[in-house]
Amino acid sequence: MSQPLDCDVVIVGAGISGALLAWQLGSQGVKVIVLEAGPGNLYLSDRQNFVDNFKVSGAPYPLRPPALKEKDFFTNHSNYYVDVQPGTQTAQPRKPPPYARPNQGPVTSADADPQDPFKQFNIINKATAAGDWFQSNYERQGGGSTWHWLGTSLRLLPNDFKLQSTYNPSVGGLRAYDWPIGYNDIETWYGLAEKTIGVSAPDTGESYLGITRSSNYPMPGIPQSYLDQQVTGALQGQNFLDGWVNQSFPMLLAPTPQARNSVPGYGGRPQCQGSTSCIPICPIQAKYDATQHIALAAQMNNVQFRNQSVANQVLVDTTNPALPITGIAYKAWTVNPNSNPDKPTYTVTPGVVTGKIYVLASHAVENAKLLLNSPCGTITVANQSGQVGRNLADHPVSLVYALTDAPIYGYRGPLSTSGIESLRDGSFRQYRGAFRMEVGNDGWSWPTGDPYQTPQDFLNQGLYGVPLAQAVANRLTRQMRIGCLAEQLPNPDYRVTLSATSDVLGIPLPQLSYGIDPYGLRSLSASVAACVQVFKQMIANPVVQYNYTDWTTGNLVVDQARSDQGTPNLFVREGWAGAGHLMGTHRMGTDPTMSVVDGTQKAHGHPNLYVLGSGNWPSYATGNPTLTIAALALWAAGTIQTQLTQ
Repeated sequence: MSQPLDCDVVIVGAGISGALLAWQLGSQGVKVIVLEAGPGNLYLSDRQNFVDNFKVSGAPYPLRPPALKEKDFFTNHSNYYVDVQPGTQTAQPRKPPPYARPNQGPVTSADADPQDPFKQFNIINKATAAGDWFQSNYERQGGGSTWHWLGTSLRLLPNDFKLQSTYNPSVGGLRAYDWPIGYNDIETWYGLAEKTIGVSAPDTGESYLGITRSSNYPMPGIPQSYLDQQVTGALQGQNFLDGWVNQSFPMLLAPTPQARNSVPGYGGRPQCQGSTSCIPICPIQAKYDATQHIALAAQMNNVQFRNQSVANQVLVDTTNPALPITGIAYKAWTVNPNSNPDKPTYTVTPGVVTGKIYVLASHAVENAKLLLNSPCGTITVANQSGQVGRNLADHPVSLVYALTDAPIYGYRGPLSTSGIESLRDGSFRQYRGAFRMEVGNDGWSWPTGDPYQTPQDFLNQGLYGVPLAQAVANRLTRQMRIGCLAEQLPNPDYRVTLSATSDVLGIPLPQLSYGIDPYGLRSLSASVAACVQVFKQMIANPVVQYNYTDWTTGNLVVDQARSDQGTPNLFVREGWAGAGHLMGTHRMGTDPTMSVVDGTQKAHGHPNLYVLGSGNWPSYATGNPTLTIAALALWAAGTIQTQLTQ
């Protein structure tokens, strides 16, 4: 006699997709159990740590050893993965301790793509392009990255769903893939997602991107900053001439749609609406975070969250030709109260949870790791295509910053309120990736750690009193940065595999290999050219400095060979930063031999398994993925509910 099932739907992960799915299904009476690797909620002091350190460094977040390593292999960052060179088969890190990260500079003319019309702006040397470490981290925590995200809620563009059929790029031996769904298929779900997470933006002004809308934004747009207004003035009449297609594209600054605190379920008024000082230093819930929907779902008797429960295997019935999933094995952990806080020990309790339908809703790394750790006959679950873990992608970010001639008064308002979106699409995508330009209100906090570093530098020079105040004010009021998110092509050698090293729970760590493909490299060089063009409209006599980080010391090093002589006022960072946009490792498609899930996000070959998140992206475009993740999660909720009633 078979044992009764624990629930209707088992969800792994309580980030934005898992939280929305649990809330939506639970509100319809579906019995749900959610397994979450991290604690369900952070203490207020921990949350403030997220807020205070947002984008100051890659890892300001609370370290929870069963969910995050106690010490990273390469740095003191809280990354939960091992890093290896792309294309290698070894399960070990590529260097012995201390696993030093290679410098991303200097960059020489020999590193540039000779075909690239923007090769003088290339910021990637060949050594790092071939395989530097993956530069984005992630949280294993209830609410996921919405604890600290900016709130950027962009729709993908219609052509983003059909990159291959529209532009057919083939660069460096790589190709593009179309999504099995189009913009019109997801448009109403975009509207529901915007309403659910409370997106704030003007209702008009996106048609030049090909975006059509069947519903208005639930909240009015955030006022653009004074800095935005100065950039708009500088861009008047400016076009970007793309040498790949010898065509000019207008440079247009537009307000950025952002999730600014919803009444969970349907967008309400943001607490700091109309304010110019709400993010990044802001009250809790000044923007949307997924714990709002976790809290709503947890109030339902039919929804249960099992926190500190790390899923480690998807169980499958291989005696059934349909290969149904029969359970999720997990390891629940607690910190032993009397153990050394510096080296805690844990009590680990294994378990299995069962349901009718199973949903993996972590993200591109953790979903892939879990599938790869789940045997299914001679392969692993959902991996008859061999694509699980492959095509790992991010939006590599170029960073250009400057001292403008006139004050533009940064450090006020949300971290970014506007972006140059007009270069996200165009015929150039046949030859190079697109990019979007995020204009920051945060001065030089990202590239140099200001507003704290400049006062310290002047103090070290002996300034104090009124001269110190005047020098600091003169410099900080003129600081500005632009970060550009570049598009890559899918690369099967950039991937997630299982490491031979296990975490403290005995679960194999994910092992990542990553680099910059030629399509993305060309995108980055074009993005630097565009940034330099913008800043030259705001600086009468630009003096350009190229610099990079020496990872052995953490100091900036000037690339003297490329830099102009004189006192610099326009700075280009060699190398790239991570955007935290983990994509591509279980892509969707119609062909089971080339993809992991179909257009409904159901795994090929398993009738009761869904895999959610931006790991499903067949191509990556330039838009921040969270809104699309949310829209597809809400869509999946309807699909799953229908399947349960059949």
